[in-house]
Amino acid sequence: MSKNHDFSWSSLARLLVLALVALMCLIGSAAAEEKYVYKNMWPKLEQSWYFSYPNGIAVDSSGNVYVADEDNHRIQKFSSSGVFLAKWGSKGSGDGQFYYPGGIAVDSSGNVYVADTYNDRIQKFSSSGVFLAKWDSKGSGDGQFYYPYDIAVDSSGNVYVVDASNDRIQKFSSSGVFLAKWGSKGSGDGQFYYPDGIEVDSSGNVYVADKYNNRIQVFSKDTPTADTPTAPNKAIIVAGSGPNLRPRLWDEISLNANYAYLALNYQGFAKDAIYYLSYDTELDMDNNGIADDVKGKPTNSNLKKALTEWAPGAKDVVVYMMGHGGSERFRIGETE
Repeated sequence: MSKNHDFSWSSLARLLVLALVALMCLIGSAAAEEKYVYKNMWPKLEQSWYFSYPNGIAVDSSGNVYVADEDNHRIQKFSSSGVFLAKWGSKGSGDGQFYYPGGIAVDSSGNVYVADTYNDRIQKFSSSGVFLAKWDSKGSGDGQFYYPYDIAVDSSGNVYVVDASNDRIQKFSSSGVFLAKWGSKGSGDGQFYYPDGIEVDSSGNVYVADKYNNRIQVFSKDTPTADTPTAPNKAIIVAGSGPNLRPRLWDEISLNANYAYLALNYQGFAKDAIYYLSYDTELDMDNNGIADDVKGKPTNSNLKKALTEWAPGAKDVVVYMMGHGGSERFRIGETE
């Protein structure tokens, strides 16, 4: 009994020593960790000039900065060092009001032009925010707008507007007189797919951010207008194979062909720039309630018609051909 009792106390002593060592290690480890103490927080109090999705910015000849504060539906003015100077605007459609303003530009006289995007108009102000004029006709005609997204002014005071949903650029005098337009939906030279940024250099060259075409386009003063359009790109989709007309497409072929159509549309190809040949003539790819997207069945004669009668005049022609495999095939030659 005595021997067992001595052994128990000895074991307990060793356990206590090990526990003490472990505790000291933990304390040492905690002491070695970096500690951070709260010092400050900002912003402490909301200020009148705080932004909510600032979207456009411009600088006048004196170095003052103008910001299109989009979600606050207003314009704010600052000194070059960021000192708040003025603000104007509120949500609405009246003169001096905005509905998600986008781009902003300032001319050499200090006049401020704002692309009032969701009101489909351009507004003009003095440097202090006094309303001067507006160009506010919605549509696709000359001088009309559909989501004007950005704006720029050249050294002569001419105003350039990115008419985003009309996929074009419009040019005006400083008083709002329509001067020119160019562009259409597509991916060819001089075409656009939802452009959303514009600048003009000292030589009058116009730079456009062609957003969904993932590119920048540069135009000189000799830019072609609506009277001299640039040849568009075109695309032909052939869903099926050869003269053997199957009663229906394989699901894989139909799916790939439809994705090709959607991909082309995403790249800026308009509906009338896609010649779709498919056995499924009831397709409604643009969801307009009308089965008018397929031009015909994928036969040799229809492909020949697309290539020789429909495609000529295009800048480039893209052809997608998807078949069922096997011995069926299309041949493009002198006799077909």
